[in-house]
Amino acid sequence: MTESTFPSKLGRYSIVTTEDGHETLKSHYFDESCHSTSGAWDETKYNYFDGCKILEKYKDQERTHLTIFEVGFALGYGPLVCFSELLKLEEQKPVTFVSSELDTDFIKWTLSESRLAEFLKEQNAKIEDRETYVDVSFKHFHLFILKGDLRNSVDELTHLLNHPIDAIFHDPFSPRKNPRLWTKQWFLQIKRYCQRDVILSTYSSAVSFRKALLEAGYFIQSTKGFGRKRTITQASLNKEFGDQEIMNEIKRSKAKAFNDLAIGE
Repeated sequence: MTESTFPSKLGRYSIVTTEDGHETLKSHYFDESCHSTSGAWDETKYNYFDGCKILEKYKDQERTHLTIFEVGFALGYGPLVCFSELLKLEEQKPVTFVSSELDTDFIKWTLSESRLAEFLKEQNAKIEDRETYVDVSFKHFHLFILKGDLRNSVDELTHLLNHPIDAIFHDPFSPRKNPRLWTKQWFLQIKRYCQRDVILSTYSSAVSFRKALLEAGYFIQSTKGFGRKRTITQASLNKEFGDQEIMNEIKRSKAKAFNDLAIGE
């Protein structure tokens, strides 16, 4: 694998080529990579595009619009995979994709140096840098990138969304490194913006995170993980979505749900 670096206000990033030929970044601030080294593109498609059933939701004739919320913009693979896959279809349903990124220098780098930047240039996308978010649009796609601490900026969704959220790509750094985006209170915070049949998908299978989801009113499934990951998690507000055996197992666990109070919020 090849590696190079670039600096930002939040520390240095190492750019690493993954096994599928795409790049990921390792944050030296969080001491973690943004994607599996087994494949950044392939992991994004498996965990999020497929995990949230984006194709199925997009083709649903009862939906006039598709709304996706992503926790963790990074190199922009979330919107890049979605837009690339949906452009292959004849349908031209409006798509709103709201992402988020703590490091504003990272946003600038991704929008100028990454594969997403190349893609947006090819699409003649219009990019406007606003005070609290970046606004990107082309054809029937709209991308908003929230700047800064998401726990403080998430209420921007009130102004940005015309439709409730259909899918959540939950891809922050791990609960150990970034606990504020894995707590019961966080999942309650985003719940009010969601459709009942929303699907949240994430790479984590931590019991304390899953218990936080349950206590916030979500119903859970466990799915085979990508690459070397054994299992991942999907959740919905639709009761019929949940795997009762998995949820009973989580409830019986002595592990405590991730909670703002426990991390000093």
